[in-house]
Amino acid sequence: MALHSIRRLYPLWRDLTGIRPGAVVDPPILLLASPYLAAWLNAARDTYFHGGSPDVRLGRYATEIRGAVHELRRRAPEDLHTLARDLAWNEGFTGRDALVLTEAYWIKAAVGAGGWEAERPMPSPLPSSQHLDDEVPWLLAVAEAYRMIHPATAAALLAASGGPAQL
Repeated sequence: MALHSIRRLYPLWRDLTGIRPGAVVDPPILLLASPYLAAWLNAARDTYFHGGSPDVRLGRYATEIRGAVHELRRRAPEDLHTLARDLAWNEGFTGRDALVLTEAYWIKAAVGAGGWEAERPMPSPLPSSQHLDDEVPWLLAVAEAYRMIHPATAAALLAASGGPAQL
């Protein structure tokens, strides 16, 4: 179960590791630069062969993702979360699905802010849990939604919020 979850969280974790590189125990490694075989090999190395048991790595992934999301609060424009929520609702999502998509939109757009500092850090309306059993299913849902978001959509959200359009 833990290894399957690690594989599903990997794309989100990989994209967020650059936000707080010093806080990542085993950052992703670029073994080869080729876009096809190398991506698979890099992902396999990072998910199967990093130190620690799968349960330890899963806990680390969840902690490192949440740490990066916390850091993104300082970089994202204040109204980016509201714009992400409105977009999810306008697409017809409600309840938990809307919350998941809102967080995924917000993360994808906030990553595009790069090193930009927001005038005021965003308050934290995003759910989180102290228990891995609660946190992992939430992060898995966010990671799946995150994977489906087109970079142009995230760039448009960031631009609409007044942030830098760097995606």
